[in-house]
Amino acid sequence: MLFSLIAFCCEPLSGADILNGSFEIFDENDPNLFEQSWETTNSVRCVSSFGTADVSFEYSQASQVEWDLDPAQAVHGDYFAVLSTGDTGSDDGDSIMAEIRQKITFQPGEVIGGVYYFATADYYGWNDYAKITLNPASRERETDLSTIEIEFENGKTEMDVETVGDFRSMENWSTFEYEFTEQTAGEYYLTCGVYDRNDRIYKSYLMLDNFYAGLPQRLRIKNYLEISGSQIVSRKIDISRKDDRYPNAKDGYDLSDKCLSDTTEEAVIYSDVTYYNDPNDPNSLSLDVRSEDSTAPYYLKLSSYGNFREQTSNNLIFTFQGEAPAFGGSSILFQQTSSRGTPEDPNGLNEFYPLYDVRAAIEGNEGVIPLKDLPPGEYRHSEPYGSGVLYIGNRILADFNESSKADMEDFSILARNWMNHQIPAGYKNLTANISGANGIPDYEEEKAKIDLCDLKALSSDWTKECRKIEE
Repeated sequence: MLFSLIAFCCEPLSGADILNGSFEIFDENDPNLFEQSWETTNSVRCVSSFGTADVSFEYSQASQVEWDLDPAQAVHGDYFAVLSTGDTGSDDGDSIMAEIRQKITFQPGEVIGGVYYFATADYYGWNDYAKITLNPASRERETDLSTIEIEFENGKTEMDVETVGDFRSMENWSTFEYEFTEQTAGEYYLTCGVYDRNDRIYKSYLMLDNFYAGLPQRLRIKNYLEISGSQIVSRKIDISRKDDRYPNAKDGYDLSDKCLSDTTEEAVIYSDVTYYNDPNDPNSLSLDVRSEDSTAPYYLKLSSYGNFREQTSNNLIFTFQGEAPAFGGSSILFQQTSSRGTPEDPNGLNEFYPLYDVRAAIEGNEGVIPLKDLPPGEYRHSEPYGSGVLYIGNRILADFNESSKADMEDFSILARNWMNHQIPAGYKNLTANISGANGIPDYEEEKAKIDLCDLKALSSDWTKECRKIEE
């Protein structure tokens, strides 16, 4: 009889299909057996919790082994998979590895992701390790595909004893995600394994949960700098909200998010948040997933590295990945808040920064939102040159007086400035110039006037109210 607490959770929203991604369905008489989902080798088991109490210490001493999660609990659902080099209940107590695998076909733009936790009762002299790989389902010469090795939180393609320490573990579950391109899309075996190194004793463990695959539903942002005719493009940042892929998403940094890995790229954009349980612990995120009803803005920071010898054009480009994320039909607005400026105002805090409608920019301006040009100078990643705020559902474009709604007072502000050229001067200058022919306001002197484009934008916001931003 199959143990089936819930149906296959983590069903993809479209595209690539991964079965039993949270390991909720297995044979209750043989937890090493999955029906029509995962193939297994050696010691694999589904459990509701796992810790040092579940380990038989044939050689290492129980008093030596200290894991940060003891026991570990499921991230999604009630169960997760434990792979071991020996003692999770398998008859093969002398095995030196364990693996699970599943064949999946991926299209360009689709992703594969999940959470993992590595723990060991071994020590560094025998550096046990875990790997997650995508192996082409056909021979390489037939498909031009190569093996893809997933990078772990330690920046390596192996999570090992050297990383966590002798008889220790990772501090917490961690996430991985890989996105397929035109060159890498195809059919693969997703293979996850844990392996002894140079011996058959002192066991190690890889725990897995909440695997997902398919097209992500996200807002993607990149920073584009143009200098001397050449273009510098930042690594992407993705913005999302809670769904089946991220069932426990909160506003602070948690397992639903992905930290920006170390980079030497010339331009970087990231979401600056704090750890959910520690407001004093900042994190730089390349994937920021919030709760469904979040009212917290996304605080974005931008940095670059190099010596710019001339004025540098600076833009953000917004795109919807996969099916356009609706965010509940909420408005999506962006406003720059600082930029490297003059010696008198080095952070550009006295500058005026327009408020942009991101949806309109994507529809009418290929997603391009202009930022302040960067002056010549030396730039370092440790000193962000600019910042901005992304508002989703907590600010209204036509709310000129910031009363959390668009009403007659806002209309009167627009009417008083009708057909006037309105070029802002000074920080937070009140302006009704909120739209243009391509969906975004134009501040060139001959075009910066209040006209039908602005009236249309106001009418679409008329009587709208937004949720208050939580402090």
